This record gives sequence, C-alpha cells and structure tokens, in this order.
Amino acid sequence: MCMSSGDGISNSAFFIQTLLHELGYISDIYAVDVGEDLGERVVSYAHYQPADNQLLLVHHGFGHGFGQWLENLPDQKVLVYHNISPPEYFSSKSQQADLVLGKKQLTLWKEFMLGAIADSHFNKQDLTTAGWEGNRLKTIPLLVDIDAIKKRPFRQDVVETNREITTLLFVGSFLPHKAQDDLIISFYYLIQLVDTPLQLILAGGDYASRMDELKQLTEDLGLGDSVHFQGKVSDDELYGWYRAADLYVSMSEHEGFGMPLIEASVFDIPVLAYNAAGIADTLGAGGILFREKKYRRIAALMALLLRDIRLRQDIISGQRKNLEHFSRELLQKDLHNFILSCSHNEN
Repeated sequence: MCMSSGDGISNSAFFIQTLLHELGYISDIYAVDVGEDLGERVVSYAHYQPADNQLLLVHHGFGHGFGQWLENLPDQKVLVYHNISPPEYFSSKSQQADLVLGKKQLTLWKEFMLGAIADSHFNKQDLTTAGWEGNRLKTIPLLVDIDAIKKRPFRQDVVETNREITTLLFVGSFLPHKAQDDLIISFYYLIQLVDTPLQLILAGGDYASRMDELKQLTEDLGLGDSVHFQGKVSDDELYGWYRAADLYVSMSEHEGFGMPLIEASVFDIPVLAYNAAGIADTLGAGGILFREKKYRRIAALMALLLRDIRLRQDIISGQRKNLEHFSRELLQKDLHNFILSCSHNEN
C-alpha cells in the first residue's frame, strides 16, 4: 500500500485508526511507500512485527506483488476494499496489469483472510463476484469522517475572493474516466443560459497530457477565462473551494465511492451527477442524478439548480438526510462488531 497526504485510501486508514484508538485498541499504520509529508504517522512495512495475536487490516485498491508476503504472515487478516478501476480507463500497460492483478487477488486472498470490508455497496459487488459471502463480508463506508470534515481549516481568501461569482466545482484526478471534458462542454452551454458571472473549478491530481487536452478544449470553446485548472491543491485550499462553490457537478464514468460527493454534501452544496458505478449508492436520497450525457439538457438543469431556491433546499435536505448513514457512531459500532465477529469466526 502506498500512502500520501489527501488520497482516499490514506484518509480511510487514518480515520479507521482514530476509531480504533477511541475503542481502546493499539493501532499503527504501515505502508510500502510512505509520502514524505506523513512523517511519523506511517511506518515502512519493512519494520512490521508480525504476531498471531494481531489483526491486520489490509487496504486494497490496486494489484501488487506482496500477496505471498501477506499470506505468510501469522496475523489474522481482514481486507478493506476500496475499489479497483477498470483497466480499460488507463493507457499504460503496466497500470492495466496491476489493476487486473488486483481483481485476481480478491479471489486469491479470501482463502487466507478472515473477512472483508467494502467501503460501498458497489465495491461489495466485486467481493461477492470474487466469492466472498455471508458474515465474512460487510459494507462499512469507512471513508467519511464528517466531524473532521466540518472542523478542517480552510483558506478564507478563497471564499472571500469568489463571493461575487457563481462557482461550479468538480474534484477528481485528471484521468479520462473522470470526464472533465463532458463537464467543460456542458459548462459552455450553461454560460449561454445564465447572465451572471460563472466559473468552473477543476481540482485534482495533475496528469499533464490529459490536462493539456482539456486546456485545449477550453481554449477551442472560448472558455479560457472561466475554467480554472487548480490541479492538486492543499487541503485548506480544497475546503475553501467547497465553501465557495454554488454547485457540485460530476460527469465521472467510474467512482467506487466518490468521497467529494459526500464532502460537497457536508457543505450544503447541491450535487448533480452522472449516474455511474457507485455514485447512486453514495448519494442515496441526496443530489440529482442523470443517465444520459446530453449537454444542453444538463446545462439547463444546472441553470435551474443555480436559480431555484426551493429546489436547492430540497436537494440539500435530501443530502443532509443521506449523511445520517455516515455518522461516526454508526461507523465505529459497525467496525467494532465486525472485528469481533471475525475474531469469533477464527476461534
């Protein structure tokens, strides 16, 4: 497992660690590659001390060559599955091979692991397909620390300098399946429907070739001053943008969970999203989903959501209701009960 500040799997590991500490467990985090910014919070796997009276939570989101090492450890083991993207979304042959291996490992590892936690119902389907079943398998969305999200520091200047402009936001890596191009085209039609100043903020991991394509599309459509490619931003800047945004729009073709959908909901930003992969499960009764990418119609819907106050309030109410499923107390209880059930099964 590789860990770096701000990515979904790393945030999940830290959240789980916090929940375990609160329950009285000793919990340390180990990784194969440790980002320099994580300091002493994460230890290299080379220093891991195995023992048969320990429970090892194995976070999994891509294939790697440590499967045999894991199998040989005497520890009791539970898989925490975060989704593996379809390999066809990536051009690199090595990336494709890692993703194919990652799916294969779901089947191989059920032979020596006590159980598996899926962080969404959509991801649970992958585990079911791989042969996991019964009380060995549980969906617990251990990505969402709502209390921490609300308390995180943010850049006030981002909020203040964008008060006079209507802001659309999307957060996601600059990869083809995140479909920022569809969002840019829809935004082009939205500008023709709305008189007020508009801007589209695109934040996320920077893949240079993809970003260059999107910037060219933006120039071709004459949107150079209205679409802003923020790239990977700091957490305090990101949470500034969540507070500044008027609408969150996702055109992504694949999300195993879609953490930004929840973060937008926490800050009462109405969410409009393409209904793909696990997005419907994550939003529940919140947000508005669409099934076809008809740009003019999506633009009209965006315009409606920006001006219809009652509709915005209805959507926000649904999103707040959905957030109840991610309460810290509920997640902690589910995690604790599953750990106890896995230990009981072992005995």
